[in-house]
Amino acid sequence: MIKKIVFAAAALVILVLAVGASPIVESVESAREYCIEAPEPDMEVMELSASFDGSGTPEDPYLISSTEDFNKLANLVNNGNMLYAGKSYKLTTDIDFSDVNMVPVGNSEDTPFMGDFDGDGYAIKNVTLNVSGSNATQSLCVGLFPYCVNATFKNLFVINLDITAQSDYTIYAGGICAYFNTDSAEKDYYIENCSVNAKMYISSKLRSIVGGIVGNIDNKTADEIRVSVLNNTSDVDIFSSARSNQYVGGIIGLIDQKKLTYPVQNCFTQGSIELDLLCEFCAGGIVGGIIGADSGVSETETRFAFDNCFTLCDIFYTGTPKSKRYYISALVGRSSSEGISGNLYYADDITLSPSSAVSLQAVEGTPVERSTLLSLDFLENSMNFDFDNTWTVKNGIPTLKIRKPMVISAYVSGEQIILNITNPSPSYLIAAGYADDGRMINCIRSFAVGASSTFPLSAFDGASTVKIMAFDTLYNIHPACEAAVTGM
Repeated sequence: MIKKIVFAAAALVILVLAVGASPIVESVESAREYCIEAPEPDMEVMELSASFDGSGTPEDPYLISSTEDFNKLANLVNNGNMLYAGKSYKLTTDIDFSDVNMVPVGNSEDTPFMGDFDGDGYAIKNVTLNVSGSNATQSLCVGLFPYCVNATFKNLFVINLDITAQSDYTIYAGGICAYFNTDSAEKDYYIENCSVNAKMYISSKLRSIVGGIVGNIDNKTADEIRVSVLNNTSDVDIFSSARSNQYVGGIIGLIDQKKLTYPVQNCFTQGSIELDLLCEFCAGGIVGGIIGADSGVSETETRFAFDNCFTLCDIFYTGTPKSKRYYISALVGRSSSEGISGNLYYADDITLSPSSAVSLQAVEGTPVERSTLLSLDFLENSMNFDFDNTWTVKNGIPTLKIRKPMVISAYVSGEQIILNITNPSPSYLIAAGYADDGRMINCIRSFAVGASSTFPLSAFDGASTVKIMAFDTLYNIHPACEAAVTGM
């Protein structure tokens, strides 16, 4: 007889154990070729009433509660409906695109996303974007929000994003936003408390500008603009190939300053960045490259604050070097800005190849033993990570506290163990049965889990306890909880 079922969150690491253990441009101004233009607006879509819950204000945002809501927003924005510019949006649940094609929001310079998007601790999950462009004069922007103007993002998790992009021209790619632009000094802009888990394969016949969270940050005005990038994480595997030049970073690919102030603080990355050697490139675990004074802005006008960041990200190239202009650094591949940096570290066992490519303009950081770097004492006291309000540590990795907890009930009905899951739903479940002496009797995996799931009771004959573990493929993002079993 099974005495109890315990539900507990666990990280992907535990899942594995449980189941069987041209020269580089000095300014992109001359190279800024905006995204592919949108098609003529579909008048039927233009006339649609969005019918989102909420009114679109910061106090009463439009609520995005399903894949249908997200794609509806994309169609409205992409067809030029300006009623949805400058509005506020909030997720009310995890949005899972396992069985639905996602329509990215803001597909060109003419139809950008221009709102404030709050994930509220929920995730956009299981997205596959496979995009190609044959136009040799227009750039390709690829991401959940390809082209953004005067936008903000916060409290958003992106889990299991798979991007493949090939183009005859420039590619901008980012886990959240590909091209992040500002043209108004009326407010400050930010990307805060966001986390991206993604794979990206980028192949361009000209340039590639790729970031784990945002590809390019730019300012189109003569005014001073503030964009803050705070408390963000990425777990990414990026491959980038181009024939002219590349900027690739674990958080941001390229920052083009032009009176742009950009505090980048309390961010970290893990995973890998791989580049080919068809061209020259800049690559960094946090930022690929920063263009400042040499893009037409005097040193007295530059603003730069970059601190309390670290990386576990490997960076390496494929092939034989064709030039010595390869700017690789653990933190920032190349920076031509004057600014302030501090408390920047990287694990001393990461791969940086070729190490000789690090230039004097790089922001290199300090190597620290991995176990020390990931210790709570070091993160809290040496890097000023706020574990009271923003961060927690799960399975040895800092994780944002904002992630919504899961609520579950478990009971036996006939020959089934039945789980009812209240959002957010996991991507994977493991049910493991244990005898009184702690021996594992059996272990079963379930994939693409929705609001409910079942396991056969007979699979756990002889077990006194069944433990249910939930996974999202990104750290241990579901807080542990227990559910009493009813109906036994």
